[in-house]
Amino acid sequence: MQHEAVKTIHTDKLADIVGGRYALTSLVSKRIQQLRAGAEPLVESKENEPLIQVVCREIEEGKIWLEKLEEVQVKPEGFDDIAELMDME
Repeated sequence: MQHEAVKTIHTDKLADIVGGRYALTSLVSKRIQQLRAGAEPLVESKENEPLIQVVCREIEEGKIWLEKLEEVQVKPEGFDDIAELMDME
């Protein structure tokens, strides 16, 4: 079941703006986290407006974008403990 706020959002258009559905999902998720942590919206928002709608308008208006997606890290041969590998970084 789709969230009510998402029904009015044109996800295909937004995906085209940011470079695909994966990038859109990543950007929306990260921006919602920023807003929940206290960042100010870059567009006017209505009282009790769902954050997803605010973020989608920020994207439509060109206020936010992704610089790059996270890079996939590959575990080198010889490392059995992922914690050990992460300590090296």
